[in-house]
Amino acid sequence: MTISRRSAIKGLATIGAASGLSSCAQPNEKAPSTSQLKQPTLSVPDEPDQLLLNHDNAVEEMQRAGVDLLICRDPVNVQYLTNLRTTPEVLGMDGVSYATLKASIDRKPTYIGSRIQFYFDAPKASVVEQLDFRFVGVPAEPDLYGQLKEASDIANAPAAIYAMPRMHDEQPLSPLESRRLKQIERAVTELKATSEAAILAEILETDLVNKTIAIDDLMLRSVIEKSGLDVRIVDGERLIRRMRLIKSPLEIDYMRFSAEANTLAAKAAARRVREGATFADVRKEFAKACTEYDTRAKFMMLDTHTPNLSRGEIKDGRSFLMDSVSAFEGYHGDYGRTVCLGEPNRKMQKVIAGLSATWDRVLPELKPGVTFNEIIKLTMKLYREVGLDVGYAVNPHSVGMHHHDDPNAVDFSLGYIKDNVKLQEGMIVSIDMPFLDVGLGGSAHLEDSVLITKDGPELINDPSDRVIVI
Repeated sequence: MTISRRSAIKGLATIGAASGLSSCAQPNEKAPSTSQLKQPTLSVPDEPDQLLLNHDNAVEEMQRAGVDLLICRDPVNVQYLTNLRTTPEVLGMDGVSYATLKASIDRKPTYIGSRIQFYFDAPKASVVEQLDFRFVGVPAEPDLYGQLKEASDIANAPAAIYAMPRMHDEQPLSPLESRRLKQIERAVTELKATSEAAILAEILETDLVNKTIAIDDLMLRSVIEKSGLDVRIVDGERLIRRMRLIKSPLEIDYMRFSAEANTLAAKAAARRVREGATFADVRKEFAKACTEYDTRAKFMMLDTHTPNLSRGEIKDGRSFLMDSVSAFEGYHGDYGRTVCLGEPNRKMQKVIAGLSATWDRVLPELKPGVTFNEIIKLTMKLYREVGLDVGYAVNPHSVGMHHHDDPNAVDFSLGYIKDNVKLQEGMIVSIDMPFLDVGLGGSAHLEDSVLITKDGPELINDPSDRVIVI
């Protein structure tokens, strides 16, 4: 099968020639805005009333692993357990917020953090009611606190409030100010002198049936050791990624939005491609398009180049892969396509057609019970059947709060060794199918996001435009 420029446009519903050009095109031409190009509209999800956490699945995973208590320090994991995004970490203030989860279906996740930060974040009341809180202030007696050795003494050390806005009565409070204060009153049950004191209180008050605590950062080991308890410590990052494999209904809603917004932003960037544009130009267009959907551009590989400032130039007749990743509220969309500036050469036509034919046969097989290794084996077999004898990569991976959201195969590994995940209902996966060989006149890619249901796979981004001819 060959793909001419005309047949590609007809059969694959490609974007077609750009009607407006930006800095990606003519150097002296005024760029139209995204709205001028009539971007498709997409409604941004409302602030949620429930937790992101798939609580039933999380507790099941903990019980299966024999873990009594999970303690998280990583901002991504804290957000997953509590919905609270730890703004100070963005500013480089590491270790400001923590979250814990006990292996009991009737126990809420616990948020550990500063009272002032909670005031700034002002989460919804419906979310606050689904959490427990241990707020952190400062030691009321700093010199005495530094001398404490016993875990119970540290956990119960006197604490003082740190930095809260003063109250005045000259003007009525705004609705937001009133809501913040009510949220503080609802959430505050106790104040701990430090994060260490709060974490120790969590450990000491948990019934450690299996004497096992999972942590996502080895810096937490010293706090556990200070508790004086004889416990086993396991890799909490590996555990929580297993939890995150099966999405909650809210997460699936976020992923649907993120996948579609990411696709629309990638196509908007591709519309502006013209000869002479650089990779950096295309990435800028992608980042601008993402803002239309309140998403954040995270990554864009172009023609196997990954650095954001790479100046590779796009030339007529070249086919190049476009792998685009952006995120909404931390949830990632992942979309890969082949972009052709002009008609691709014969070899690239065969590659493009082969990728499409292979994906058509792989997609229906993405059902519960199939493993990543089985997907790889099947895809490589199908590549050979369609006559593609050059080197290919195929990479199935979970998508969620990370672009590659798969668990590691072993605890506390120095390197990333992806586990051989078995597909289950509620997972969202992507099957990377890039053509990476060089010296053939270009590169190619095909990648969509897929929700695994009990009835089979469901594409959650627009699957059309398998090749984009400009």
